[in-house]
Amino acid sequence: NAKLRAAIDGQMASLQEELAAADFASLMPSNSLAYLEISDPAAHLEKLASVVGLVGQQASASDDKVTIRIEDQLAIPSDFQVSPALLREFKKIRGAAVAITEIGENGPPSGLVVIHPGDSDLITGLLETGMQLVPASDETGGFPTFNVDQQIWIVKTKRLVLVSSSKTEIANCLKRISGKETASLAEDEVFRIARKQNQGAAVFSFVSPQRVVKKYERLFKGEMALARMVLDLDHMQYIS
Repeated sequence: NAKLRAAIDGQMASLQEELAAADFASLMPSNSLAYLEISDPAAHLEKLASVVGLVGQQASASDDKVTIRIEDQLAIPSDFQVSPALLREFKKIRGAAVAITEIGENGPPSGLVVIHPGDSDLITGLLETGMQLVPASDETGGFPTFNVDQQIWIVKTKRLVLVSSSKTEIANCLKRISGKETASLAEDEVFRIARKQNQGAAVFSFVSPQRVVKKYERLFKGEMALARMVLDLDHMQYIS
């Protein structure tokens, strides 16, 4: 029946988004000048907390344990631990990524931001609550769309939040999610080499110097000439 079919379609759409968002770069424009990705932040946070002894130890009830005094009424005990409940909530968050496609002369850069709150009800709830304060606009690709001062567009899909200064960028991202558009930053050979060199990093950044030079050489002739001479941008494949 129609109700069951709609429920199945919704589940399939969520699954399709999950598969697409397994690689944030596959959602980004192929002409991106720069890219920044924060992936699986909880795993790295837990690893760091373990190294410095903030997880896995039993809290002591002893009166003679060492404390670090911050103020008269505030002190940190030497056996201070991060709550496992907090780590469990963080583990639900998948991450976020941002790609820059334009660098304005007198304005903020343009690009695309993708946020994947995962199964975190806290992050999803905060996003959904906050978006109610932003004026609604026409739907994009069948999804609710919000606009801030005709400058920032926000779209909430079933699993992701997309933010951009260009509604077209968001529409193209939705095409990549659905498989209607395959050209993406993930397909760029130089990008793939750079990311392979940084596999498993908590934060990964990528800049294409040659793409920047090609796009802005006419606008910044003096600066670009100096940069090309000092940094040898003609032969520099990437910065990461």
